[in-house]
Amino acid sequence: MQDTSQSPSESRFPRNQFMEAGATKHAMEMVGLLERQYGFVPGKNLFHFEDPIGGHDEDACG
Repeated sequence: MQDTSQSPSESRFPRNQFMEAGATKHAMEMVGLLERQYGFVPGKNLFHFEDPIGGHDEDACG
């Protein structure tokens, strides 16, 4: 029986979850920096998307 608790990318690449966590943290820092330091306004000239399942695959990017 196949374990379906992980996304396909996590089951193939167990360390991927740590890489994704780091990328998410730094992306959130970048959004904050763009807002605070450079005056970007979310929804006007700054757009970002969050993947609710935290995967890095076609579903996440679609």
